[in-house]
Amino acid sequence: PVEERSYDQRFDETAARIDWRKTAPEIACLIRAAYVYVPAYFEFRGECVSVVLASATTTTHHEAPGTILSIAPHLEIATGSGTILLHSPYTQRFGPTAWPRFSTRLTVGMNLE
Repeated sequence: PVEERSYDQRFDETAARIDWRKTAPEIACLIRAAYVYVPAYFEFRGECVSVVLASATTTTHHEAPGTILSIAPHLEIATGSGTILLHSPYTQRFGPTAWPRFSTRLTVGMNLE
């Protein structure tokens, strides 16, 4: 019957925004799911940073969600539970550009929120 049918809400840009308070596996799933529609993203200093590849870890930490835990070889970010490794963040400012750029000075302990 028609009344029993349901449709998922359309996946849009607002659904693709990364919330660092979520668990690392939830964020990794969001990044994989969003890739088909619009890349998952977060904003840092007014710049939209897109992410298409990341992996979740179960590393424990005592930092606030969104805090940079390490920079090399990949950005490791604290989440609500576990950490996420960002393998390919980029911006669209002047066409797809790897992020962070030379001019973006990131340090361990800096928060991305």
